[in-house]
Amino acid sequence: MSSLGKTWKRKTPVWCAGTKGIVKAWNKGLTGKKSHMFGEKNHQFGKKDELSPRFGRMHTSETKKIMSKKAMGNNNAKGAIRSNEYRLKLSKALKGRIFSDDWKDKLRKNRKGKPRPGNPKNFKHTDKTKKKLKEWYIMHPNKKFSNTLIEQKTAAELERRGFIRNEDFFQNFGIAGIKNVDFYLPKLNTVIECDGCLYHACKKCGFTKYYQDILQRDVKNTKQLKIAGYYVFRFWEHEINSSVEDCLNKIKKLNK
Repeated sequence: MSSLGKTWKRKTPVWCAGTKGIVKAWNKGLTGKKSHMFGEKNHQFGKKDELSPRFGRMHTSETKKIMSKKAMGNNNAKGAIRSNEYRLKLSKALKGRIFSDDWKDKLRKNRKGKPRPGNPKNFKHTDKTKKKLKEWYIMHPNKKFSNTLIEQKTAAELERRGFIRNEDFFQNFGIAGIKNVDFYLPKLNTVIECDGCLYHACKKCGFTKYYQDILQRDVKNTKQLKIAGYYVFRFWEHEINSSVEDCLNKIKKLNK
C-alpha cells in the first residue's frame, strides 16, 4: 500500500472507496483545498455557479419562444397545459395525502394576495351559473338550522294533530330549488312559514324600519312557490304566540 493510502486510512478509518466514500468525505470537510485526494484543481468544482460559463447568460427572445414551445409538452413546466389523463393520475396519486401544517402555512403565504387558480380577479359568474349555485345550496345546506320558539310551537301542534315528523311534515326543507322553507307537508303539497316580527318587518308590531329587503324577498319567494304549484301559508310571530291552533285552523286541508 502506498504512503498516500496509508495516510488516508489513518486519517479516516471509517471511510471506504467509491461514491459513498466521496459523499462522506465531502460531509466531513475533507474535500477542501488542502485535501490530498481532491486538491486545488478539483476543489474548484465545488464552488458556486460564478465559475460556470453559463452564469449571467441572457437568452434571446427567439430562444425563449423555442424553449417555451418545448416546455409545453412537459407536464411539470410552469403554465403547462395538462391532459385529462395526467390530471386523473395526479389526483389519484395525491388522494388521501396528509399535508403538514408547515407546508399549509407556506402555501397560504405564497398564495396571499394572488388570484386563485381558475378564479382570477374580477371574475364574475353568469346569471345561469348563479341560478344553479343557488339551487344547489338550497337543496344541500351546509349548516344546521336551529328551530325558533314559534317553529317549535307549530311543530308541536302538528304532532298533536297526528302528523308524523319526517314523514307527514319536514322542517327546514329545501324545496324546488327556490328556498329553504320552515315546514313542508308533501302529502298536502303545502308550505308553512313562521315569520318573526322583527326580522321579517311586521307592520302591526311597528318594525317597518328594519329588514325591508327581507320583506321584499319573502313576497318574491311566496310568488315563486305558488307558481310552482304549492299552497303557501305565512303566519306572524304575534299570531302564533296568541294562538297556534287558530293559525293552523286557517289551513282547511289540516282539518279534514
